[in-house]
Amino acid sequence: MRSASLCLFTVVCSLSCSQKAHCKTTDSFACQAHATPAESDAQGLFKRAGTKDPVTVKVTFTNSDTDCTGVPLEINVMNGQLVHVTIKADGFDCVTTQTRAAAPSAITPTDIIALISKGLTVGFDGGHGATPTPKDFYLDSGRNVALTASISCTNSKRTLKQDIKVTYQNPPPVAVSAGVLIGTSHIRSYGISTAQTGITGGVATTQNAVAVTGSPTVQFIPFSYFNLYWCGTRKLNLNGQLGIGVNPNLSSPRVEFFASPLALAWHDLYLSPGFHLGQHENLSGGFTVGENTASSLSKIPIHWDYYTGFGFSLSYNLKPLVKGGSSPPASAKK
Repeated sequence: MRSASLCLFTVVCSLSCSQKAHCKTTDSFACQAHATPAESDAQGLFKRAGTKDPVTVKVTFTNSDTDCTGVPLEINVMNGQLVHVTIKADGFDCVTTQTRAAAPSAITPTDIIALISKGLTVGFDGGHGATPTPKDFYLDSGRNVALTASISCTNSKRTLKQDIKVTYQNPPPVAVSAGVLIGTSHIRSYGISTAQTGITGGVATTQNAVAVTGSPTVQFIPFSYFNLYWCGTRKLNLNGQLGIGVNPNLSSPRVEFFASPLALAWHDLYLSPGFHLGQHENLSGGFTVGENTASSLSKIPIHWDYYTGFGFSLSYNLKPLVKGGSSPPASAKK
């Protein structure tokens, strides 16, 4: 029985590589797949497609004393991004098989036709005893597809394997997020206050008056947002933003709106200053603040008006594009 070893899998996340995953090792770095982005986050913020500079993926098998299967490397890149793969496996013949499937989200009819015409398998033909393929190559680029490159390196005694899954996909045209709107307009709510005026015959006497019952300087309002993708990557992008929410800070809940031409999304967290179209209440019926009212009057007559103020949105994508967490460790074959 051959001894087992654990494989380290490290993905460096940046503009083109939107996932982090780590596989801890206790004895050796037998299998290692490492991705380096083509550029920084800031360089890709105003782009809508992949860059001419490739994302580089290095696959290294450093321990040939045991069979090893590395933890699959999964990265997300923009449509059309070049991905360059190099394999280091001295003394081994390697075969790489590339397979394609539709990306997780919906694709256009044109994409479907292109996928059918391309076929399910492209690139190198794999299999036991197949002709060795290059150890330095580019993956077939794509648009709205998930491409898996399965690498198998063998010699007379050992088999080393590593899968690389690349999802070619831009952020969707519209994303929905939920969070809060921070409103800075000074809004008042009105009601009736009751004050004790004295004691008559051992019974307290009171007087009702018109009063301000709420006057927050900052409001936190639950909001939902539609985010319209402008440019950038799945990790960092710019959007337009439209929002709708119900303000619970008033004497009765009211529907309000938000709009911003520019929202920054970072790791699926949307941040944006913009215009808050809210509602505020005004006294009607000739009443004024501080005016005494009859005890029979239980509610002050008001009317509602819209106003435009400044707001700041904070929300999170309901269908996250950037996945975090760790991949479970994978043991080498025995």
